[in-house]
Amino acid sequence: MTDIGEPSVGLSCELEEGSHKSFGLMDDRKNSRSVIQEAIAAQDWAHWMQPSGNPDWRIPSELKKILDAHDEDSSWQSIMHTECAFGNTEAGTYYPAVIPAIPILASIVERGEEWPRWTAIEILHDWLFSFFPEQKQGWVIGTSQPAVDLQRLVQAEILNLHSIFEDIGKRNDLSKVQRGFIDDFLTGLDDDR
Repeated sequence: MTDIGEPSVGLSCELEEGSHKSFGLMDDRKNSRSVIQEAIAAQDWAHWMQPSGNPDWRIPSELKKILDAHDEDSSWQSIMHTECAFGNTEAGTYYPAVIPAIPILASIVERGEEWPRWTAIEILHDWLFSFFPEQKQGWVIGTSQPAVDLQRLVQAEILNLHSIFEDIGKRNDLSKVQRGFIDDFLTGLDDDR
């Protein structure tokens, strides 16, 4: 059990529910990038349980580096470093700090450039289908709300992003690999509903 203060059951972070949709109003990717970076910086990451060896700067730094992914190698490096910042990639686990990261990753998926978008999609995919809470981190406990099952919360929040993934799936410019990946992701999302 983890005491993290007073989380809400629906993403307790600076990006309020549905705010990732506000990025749809911005056509300028530079502005989108700035807003995403500001959301990362505005979050109180120390409020959320995370791997004990993480320095204070690690999670925000790794999330910002996603925006710099520009090819397959930089994307995979960013995936590995980000997932390590939130848990244990070898064991396939995450800590409660993933909760405020989900809307930030959703914003990158929705408004980011191609490599950052696919990097964020891969991380969300892993957290939904392959990873699970770190041992003794499976429940989020707040002082004014009942305990929440972390894995169910992560699943619910990622499932709520279904329309974003559907929009990507409708694009005509996806490669065969991207089309297959997004189709598999959407099928998995439908199966988990």
